[in-house]
Amino acid sequence: SDLALDDMHRIEALADPIDRRARHIVTENDRVLKAVEALESGQSDQFAQLMIQSHHSQRDDYDVSVPEVNALVEGALKAGADGARLTGGGFGGSVVAFVENARVDAWCESIASDFKRAKILAVT
Repeated sequence: SDLALDDMHRIEALADPIDRRARHIVTENDRVLKAVEALESGQSDQFAQLMIQSHHSQRDDYDVSVPEVNALVEGALKAGADGARLTGGGFGGSVVAFVENARVDAWCESIASDFKRAKILAVT
């Protein structure tokens, strides 16, 4: 967390894949701060977009996603989630989705129908 977006020129000078890994960490730290601000100010659309950006960064820069999780994130968005991303340690596993209360039941039904092996663990 000692580096910031202003240090991106230093990160770009690193060899691949270290440059992408460092870029993810710096941009993710920035996204987390922006996500806190978005939640505190009631900007749910901004928060949702930050979730999607986070997933793309985990997938493309940090290389910790797998095709099945990417498909589930895309499916979650297609089913009506405002935002979705990989969560946990990566390399498969879990997705968290941000869904408007009024759409939760339909969203759960769609995910269960489209992804037979997916398990919805919590709706809060």
